[in-house]
Amino acid sequence: MSTLRIDLIIIGLVLTAVTSVPATLRLGNVVSILGFVSILGSALLALVTNIGSNYPTGVSADYLREFQASSWSEREWNEWMIREYESWLADTSQMADGDARALFYTQLTLALGIVLLVAGIVLGVTGRPPVDPLVEIGNRSARATGSTFYVGPQYVRI
Repeated sequence: MSTLRIDLIIIGLVLTAVTSVPATLRLGNVVSILGFVSILGSALLALVTNIGSNYPTGVSADYLREFQASSWSEREWNEWMIREYESWLADTSQMADGDARALFYTQLTLALGIVLLVAGIVLGVTGRPPVDPLVEIGNRSARATGSTFYVGPQYVRI
């Protein structure tokens, strides 16, 4: 749950910075956008992990019905309790392993997002935006077809 909170705080800070200070828009480049998308992905993974975690806790209604309907000796009841406890431990151990794996991927995605976001901001501040792969693909296809496309404040015919 704390990973989801961290994700949402970072998302909120980024959105606040972008909407409050227009100068931050110049820091937007492919790297910072990929970082923001990674943080959004981390938040989604954290949300799915939290919603999907449903550990059985306490005594269930089925257990109470079965206990009331049966007439066990103390020994039978103790043996049954041990079997149920072992089953519960196996189930929760399996769920905990799955949750740990999901949490690892969530935090890995968050770390990647933060690194990309900071790298994108540094590249934007230094004035050296990285090569935009989409622009590069657009340039290649425009050259191949002899098209005109929009680059910055003007149209360019290739």
